[in-house]
Amino acid sequence: MAEIEKELERLFDTLDEREIDELIDDITIEPDKQPDLDGLFDGKGHIKMKKNISRKSIAIIAATVAALGITVTAGAVTYFGGANHDDAVHSALGEDIESKDYYIGEQKQADNGHLKLTKETVLFDGESGVLILTIEPTDEIGEGIVNSSQFIDLMDFQIFDSEGKFRGYGDGTNGYKLSDGCLVEFYAFSTTEYTENEKLTAKGKLNAVITAEEEMNGMGQTISNINFEFEKNCEPVTLKNENGDIMHLNDYLIYIEDDDTLREPYNISTDINITYKDGTTDIIKQSAYVNDTLVLNDFPNSVGKYETKKYGIATVQYILKLIDSKNVKSVSFDGQTFTAVEQS
Repeated sequence: MAEIEKELERLFDTLDEREIDELIDDITIEPDKQPDLDGLFDGKGHIKMKKNISRKSIAIIAATVAALGITVTAGAVTYFGGANHDDAVHSALGEDIESKDYYIGEQKQADNGHLKLTKETVLFDGESGVLILTIEPTDEIGEGIVNSSQFIDLMDFQIFDSEGKFRGYGDGTNGYKLSDGCLVEFYAFSTTEYTENEKLTAKGKLNAVITAEEEMNGMGQTISNINFEFEKNCEPVTLKNENGDIMHLNDYLIYIEDDDTLREPYNISTDINITYKDGTTDIIKQSAYVNDTLVLNDFPNSVGKYETKKYGIATVQYILKLIDSKNVKSVSFDGQTFTAVEQS
């Protein structure tokens, strides 16, 4: 086997990419005659390969398979590993996301031609909002961007009203979940004034920082322009703990009122346990270090405290998942429980 591969590698050095592609396309034989070659196959007639395998390696494997009369299914040899948008979104946002009244699911090809962008939803409570965007590779270049990026930021993010007046900005609180070959990105934003019954327009540029050097130099590559309209489409629910502290809860955001301007933002240090009115539960998982690497789980790597338009000074904590806030009965963390206040 080693001698065959060595000879094939020497021969393939003389082939150009077109010839390699033609050779790969020529391999079409039946899976029922397939021998077991030390785990080369996955048992379904497909060759098992790493997603980052080189074209030459694929060609060598294909030629080896053909030379030995091994059978594979058509299309089994491929370079781009692929991505599963639906599985990624369900993993990050819930199996029932498409049934939500705020779900959008609007897709477009990224300007760079290697990614598909899906605007899953835009949620906005009148002053704080979040754009949830899935970034899905459509070829091996896009796959490299998704898997190799230090981060993908929404640069020059600004919000305007219908007359072109500046009304808001991205507030720098971002987070993502990588699943099934896709990035599900959460981009937070704020408006300069409380806004009801008015459509606003947001514009920005997706910028991918691929290498550590690019991160140090503040550089990156522009993936695509982004623009979308939005308006207020949700209202926080109010909860209170036994000490009288007040929380306002959105599907994507927590406000904790705090009149002490000198104190640091309230830092939630445990998982958040949610109990719904029907008795079911949910968990917002706290960030944690795994093998010296910070895993965000359901929290972005930042929390703020500032003067909100509706609640005064408050700790503002975004979350990297969607809950059903209007049906929450109680929220518990750090040894305390906030219970929903009946709305009048």
